[in-house]
Amino acid sequence: MDAAHMVRLGRQGLPWMLDPRIPAKVQLGPAYYAGNEWDRGHLVRRQDPIWGPVSEARRANEATFYFTNAAPQHANFNQDEWLVLEDWVLERAADFSYRLCVFTGPVLSDDDPPLRDAQIPAGFWKVVVLRDATAGGADLSVVAFFMKQTEMLHDKLGKKLLQLKRYQVTLQAIEAGTGLDFGALKDADELAWAPAALRAAVPAESYRRLTGPQDLVFSGDRRRAAGRRILPLKFTGTPQEMDGWMH
Repeated sequence: MDAAHMVRLGRQGLPWMLDPRIPAKVQLGPAYYAGNEWDRGHLVRRQDPIWGPVSEARRANEATFYFTNAAPQHANFNQDEWLVLEDWVLERAADFSYRLCVFTGPVLSDDDPPLRDAQIPAGFWKVVVLRDATAGGADLSVVAFFMKQTEMLHDKLGKKLLQLKRYQVTLQAIEAGTGLDFGALKDADELAWAPAALRAAVPAESYRRLTGPQDLVFSGDRRRAAGRRILPLKFTGTPQEMDGWMH
């Protein structure tokens, strides 16, 4: 995403659509979100890809409304706690045109709670990559987050919804919970290089409770002192070519 070149577009009555690229039977369509407390939670946040030329921004806006970009998220989770994470990191990206690369997905397991003939993800992860301002942009910075939601399932009155907890986590923790491999990005993982005193220990992994942006851990100086640096890719084309490449 390039927040310095955002285009202001509303939802404009855009409908959620089945993705024509894959069979409908493997998508969670409208029936899964009817008559219950579950939102069609955007994985790619609607605002994120709406930048660049207006025609591209409009197509990007529409593309976020495919059901393949949705997962069941409780309304309080989707509309409140989960939305603020990227905004916190954007404050850190101000020196480099507010550019971020964002990866998001669910945490899935066989014993997740049922939703019709599907299941509700236990939680969601988010990985944000940006250029490190403390290194003059000559190093990448990676922050990873996790938030669980299944503790809300039997809470009819919503009391537990106010106790949702956001965590900054290590990429290794996300890999362990998803089977994904983030490769060399682990060398720029801010929490992994933080002093142990800053981390809250959870069996085999590292989670740090976040109450606000002041709790985010950035440890670029420690990483670089240990010889771990990831140089950002450079693109030397025209601004128009760069917009197309970034998309």
